Amino acid sequence: MTLPTPRTAGLRSAARMLATAAALGGAMACVGLATTGCSTDIKAPAPTTRYSVLPAAVNLPAFMEGTIEDRALITPESQQPMNVS
Repeated sequence: MTLPTPRTAGLRSAARMLATAAALGGAMACVGLATTGCSTDIKAPAPTTRYSVLPAAVNLPAFMEGTIEDRALITPESQQPMNVS
């Protein structure tokens, strides 16, 4: 067995202090998280509807139910001319 030199004794002492400080810091962090927690009492707002419900299409064949023609409100005023050039 060799006797510790002043240099190695200082390194061991510094390493021991660092390990103790890290353990103490970790314990304090755990206690802090355990006591405060992450609880929130804020409730999410209720969802709102974006679109209004359209009236049912008139004179629409049965095979076209659920299509765009059924779900969209198409009137002569809403049609726009198309540029096909």
